[in-house]
Amino acid sequence: MKKKTTADLTWFDKGEISQALHACCALMKAGMLSGVYPPEIERASLTFLLINLNDLLQRMETLNHRLEFSDDIHPASNASDITDLINNTRNAACHLNSGNHLLNTSKLSYCVARGYCPTAILIGDIRLGCDYADDAAIIFGANRVYLKRHIKRALDSAQAFFIAVGFVGD
Repeated sequence: MKKKTTADLTWFDKGEISQALHACCALMKAGMLSGVYPPEIERASLTFLLINLNDLLQRMETLNHRLEFSDDIHPASNASDITDLINNTRNAACHLNSGNHLLNTSKLSYCVARGYCPTAILIGDIRLGCDYADDAAIIFGANRVYLKRHIKRALDSAQAFFIAVGFVGD
């Protein structure tokens, strides 16, 4: 994608950014992955959230503002930062035959670990789970994305960025 400046974006782009932020914030506020919704609703909500969050992060990168934090990204993942991790999990959620579901010879899709359970999944010498009592981990293959430490943090960063550049109100 060609790099742009904020001046290159149209009213249509601004509308899509605003809609994506609203959708992500509404899903987070609804308590997605709290365990109160049926698994099918959680999966659909997570997929929609990942689609929109990935779009926001890709737009930020296009505007030369790639989100690059890499805290808590599992070493088995091929993601170098949060932008890659969200993209990998979005691709896994949207493409059932994606290689992003694979960990060695096992296929892991929408595996959720809520609360502290660092070895929820053990395949060979790779341990995947949730390392935090106050968070939930969603696992697609070797890609583990935390609800608070990754998704919420990336969403908060995207929202702050788009407010700072005047695309949306606070």
